[in-house]
Amino acid sequence: MDIQGVVHLSPALSIKQDAICSPGFPPHAIAHVSFLAGDGDNDSEHVIVRDGHVLRVFAPKRHIVGQHKSEHELEVHHFVGLIETLISTIDFEQSSTVFLVLRRNGHCLVPTLLRPTTFTVTHLTWERLIDEREIEINEWTYDMNRRGRWNNTDVEIWYGHEDHYLRFMQKTMVSLDALRQRNLDLHFKVLGHMVHDDEVVGIVMEPKGGRYVEFRDRVLAYNAFQELQKDNLLIGFPQFSFSNMKISDGKEHFETRTLQLLRDLSYERDPERSAHTRKNHWDSLDSMMDILESLMRVCNQNP
Repeated sequence: MDIQGVVHLSPALSIKQDAICSPGFPPHAIAHVSFLAGDGDNDSEHVIVRDGHVLRVFAPKRHIVGQHKSEHELEVHHFVGLIETLISTIDFEQSSTVFLVLRRNGHCLVPTLLRPTTFTVTHLTWERLIDEREIEINEWTYDMNRRGRWNNTDVEIWYGHEDHYLRFMQKTMVSLDALRQRNLDLHFKVLGHMVHDDEVVGIVMEPKGGRYVEFRDRVLAYNAFQELQKDNLLIGFPQFSFSNMKISDGKEHFETRTLQLLRDLSYERDPERSAHTRKNHWDSLDSMMDILESLMRVCNQNP
């Protein structure tokens, strides 16, 4: 079904949508670019895009039974159909988040108004400035993280389109710059800073490759943590995640999100707080390695 002459929403589960950014893709076309299933009773999330505007649609968790298709597929197709019939009621330029409300007398989309962006990234840039229009987006990992092409090169983009995400950009730039100033090669290379209307709104970097850290990589992991501490940088994971660290080209790389936890002790004047941060730095790594070792043993017992 077309909606006011625009392109039909794709119900595909794949988040790769090269057509979104191709020159032949019609202006004002709407595309369904990703779906994230809710955990437990949490709402599922659909990401809809039009003219570069991102709209997150939260739909209630439902259990739909059908033949020959998984519950996951049925849920996606069911809600994409509902969203498609209602999306014309939403102004993409005035909303960033919408909730799908199910009623017996008719379903509706309830938008939250788009709040004006008040936060500005102030940290000094150190690489070239890249206008967002120079980047061709071809993969949406989620609303803040994307992949694309720039200057005939594959790139990964972290994009702050709201105050919350712009603060993330600020903290990430501070951490990346701290690594750069100390010549610590512990993250994927930054290629530039993405700008919109002459303001920094994102970071452009080499695509993260490689694999997630395993127990066999413990020497690389401990060496990386040692390198950080030698330069008064400490990091602690509040909870274990396979995505905290990746191994690429025989080197350990911290994930971009993890850099939010990086602390520079050069400015810390409280000895007790410094000692606590150092302890947490190593305790978090020890805990992560203990879990990885346990997983390795389970896998070896059940090949």
